Amino acid sequence: MSARDERIAIVSVAHRQPCAGQPGFDSALFGIDAADLDAARRVSLELAWEVLERGGLDPASAREGRTGAYGCAGAELAAAFRLAGPAITVDTAHTPLVAVHVAARALREDECDLAVAGGATATDGAAMLLLERLSDARRHGHPVLAVIVASAVGSTVERANDAVLRLAGLEPSEVDSLAGLHALTPDLPGAVGVSSPPGATGASLVLESVKTAVEPSTAVELPDTPLLLSAANRAGLRAQVLRLLDHLEADEDANLTDVAYSLATSRAALPLRISVVGDRHEVLDGLTAIAASELDVTRATQVSPTYFCTGEAPPAFGRELHAEFPVFAEAFDEVCAEFDALLDQPLQDVVFESEDPEADYERAATFAVEVALHRLAEHWGLLVDRVEGRGVGEISAAYCMGELSLVQACVRVLAADSEIVPLSRLDLGPLAVLSTMPEIAFGTAPSTARLALLHPDEAEPRSLVTGFAQLHDRGVELDWAEFFADTGARRVDLPTYPFQHVTVPSRPDGELWRGTPESGTWLVVTAADCADEPLTGALRDALARDGAVVRSMEAGPWSREQFAEHLRAALGDEAPDGVLAMAGVETDVLVLAMGDAEIDARLWRLAPALRVNSGAARRGPRGAFCHRGRR
Repeated sequence: MSARDERIAIVSVAHRQPCAGQPGFDSALFGIDAADLDAARRVSLELAWEVLERGGLDPASAREGRTGAYGCAGAELAAAFRLAGPAITVDTAHTPLVAVHVAARALREDECDLAVAGGATATDGAAMLLLERLSDARRHGHPVLAVIVASAVGSTVERANDAVLRLAGLEPSEVDSLAGLHALTPDLPGAVGVSSPPGATGASLVLESVKTAVEPSTAVELPDTPLLLSAANRAGLRAQVLRLLDHLEADEDANLTDVAYSLATSRAALPLRISVVGDRHEVLDGLTAIAASELDVTRATQVSPTYFCTGEAPPAFGRELHAEFPVFAEAFDEVCAEFDALLDQPLQDVVFESEDPEADYERAATFAVEVALHRLAEHWGLLVDRVEGRGVGEISAAYCMGELSLVQACVRVLAADSEIVPLSRLDLGPLAVLSTMPEIAFGTAPSTARLALLHPDEAEPRSLVTGFAQLHDRGVELDWAEFFADTGARRVDLPTYPFQHVTVPSRPDGELWRGTPESGTWLVVTAADCADEPLTGALRDALARDGAVVRSMEAGPWSREQFAEHLRAALGDEAPDGVLAMAGVETDVLVLAMGDAEIDARLWRLAPALRVNSGAARRGPRGAFCHRGRR
């Protein structure tokens, strides 16, 4: 079947009812000043995010294929999601239906592989659809709500209706029901007609329902299930936790492995992250505790980790991983087979059964564990800049880096002195991923974070999965689809992103920044991981050149009260003439904290543009608009 003959699947739908007044907008998520967009475009951006999530797609990865955007905000959708397909702006009285017609035709003509189509109207609210050729949707395992049999537009609704029935080969009596785009569900009966209200440029669709059998989950329930959550700000993350908690409590039959897989593979990895690892009971307890806490979150950054082989492992270390993870077991067995030709007894039998193996066996087992753990980490997508080590770990590192063959490495392990070789200070970069033994002291740069994958006092699978969840929290890109590959997990419906609407500010005129005080005291507030970015320094220098006294403060993931306390400490008795919040600072909290600290100064926020890179949301400057502190 050619693409022109293909039926088009409606993968998912999102809609909003008409609302009075100006709708809010989640500027923190999209990194776009709300004042830059009219109401229809603001709604369209949020609906596009939602429709991608409902279709089981990570909105931040939509750029990776030929995805087109069709609607009143075609250009804005393409820019915000960095789409590689066509971006067509459709602006009519019945934008959603006309956009769907144009997008369906583009899919049939093979101009794109996915299409986000729809928009907002003054009378009908807003609707957004995710469309895909039916064969592609089936192959990718995407949901299918209905199939577009035919679509047409005309100068009037009547002409559009006549055209669409002719294309579908149907008589009016053969259309079983009429529906609006907002009413599309998998249980629609037979042939369904969708038409625009009377007016100029009529548009009509004929849809066919799709019967999909709901089969019970076959995914293996994992005792150590990682739930990965992220958001653009703390308010969004708290709302995300609460939504997921409500979802799990309402559906006691929901397979936790399916839920975890869906979170990891069909949700964007946003800057603020938190994770929970455990069985169903532990996960529910963990989410409940997080929701009631101050949110001890991690801000993801671009980080290139170093894998560090510590050169020590307690007796029988690796036995639980060997039983749980086939990739680890295969690599461990390969190393053991090489040692078995050099030792009197089989290595695995000795180290898995003896609490006090001889030194040769202990060193060999340490090498086997470190190599197998590195192999498993690579399998799960952990890409490291380099591998370092100490003692036996230096040999492990050399083998993992391809500098030694397995035979050479095994011989050196057995020939090595049993004492741990002293190690000089290493600059391991921002993140050292330790194979084992987190308490081992070795020199690192002051800014280096240490994260151990195995802890002697924890069950090995739990320790390992928790370690990988923490890597994700820090911004390390991992292959979670591979992590869940042998579990039978499938994508399931989950709560979509909880948009955190802020009141849309009026755009200040072009001279407002120029008219602000060029002298006096300015407080520049940066996110902790962005304090040394070139833009921050450039703005500080520009203010100083204009005669301002510049004070600086790095903001953490603070509550309102903590923020106010830090503001007082940073300024002392000084009353600033201006406050500049750089990208990444939670201005919704900062505004309230300024009021609490009695800071009556104009707050300038540098609005970022969302750029997703290597699994972490990175932000760059777009412009600034201002608020004042309020109580």
